[in-house]
Amino acid sequence: MKRNLVSRQSHINPTLWALTLLAVDGKDVFSTAVIDCTMPVGGGAQGMLDAIDRICDEASSAVQGDLGVSGVQGVILSDRLAGPDRMPIPSLIAVGAVHQHLLSTKQRPKGAIFAECGDAREVHDFATLFGFGCDGVCPYVAYEALCKMNEEGLVEAKAKQTYSDHDIIQAYRNSASKGLLKVMSKMGISTLQSYKGRSGLRSCWAQRGNR
Repeated sequence: MKRNLVSRQSHINPTLWALTLLAVDGKDVFSTAVIDCTMPVGGGAQGMLDAIDRICDEASSAVQGDLGVSGVQGVILSDRLAGPDRMPIPSLIAVGAVHQHLLSTKQRPKGAIFAECGDAREVHDFATLFGFGCDGVCPYVAYEALCKMNEEGLVEAKAKQTYSDHDIIQAYRNSASKGLLKVMSKMGISTLQSYKGRSGLRSCWAQRGNR
């Protein structure tokens, strides 16, 4: 069996450090492709639909590969290119669309889905992303905000002691992981693999809307 067909990435915590470090083709066995999840400002509803179609097609092509070229083992849905002229697509929409598209094309088992997004900050954000099929999340804006707070002395003023940026981010990741475990335990689930991609979140929302 080819080596790239059995390669895996193992992480203790589903909230990850900089995901762009995984996209090192030729050096790591686990290859990834970064997909831009932004759209032109002012594109409207049709612009978002076109962007979602593009993202799904790019993810499918990256996992499939080309003639003589193996597909990647993971796709990174990133909104880092957001700026004055481009707006980010909500990560939940992007992740859910790619997950369902890869399921429909029978490619989902071949590739993991990672989200490098700025709109995920709280446990609920992570829980919904994983519930819609995400394999790992890098909340880079939350990390940058924590580092900025530490630089300005806000963390030290509150905690009455000094922490490094690494320690603060690690504490944030551990808290998010414990929060996810609490969410899953209330559903009778003990592993992220069993929780990932479940439709229970949608049925819960539907029931609330009918009240």
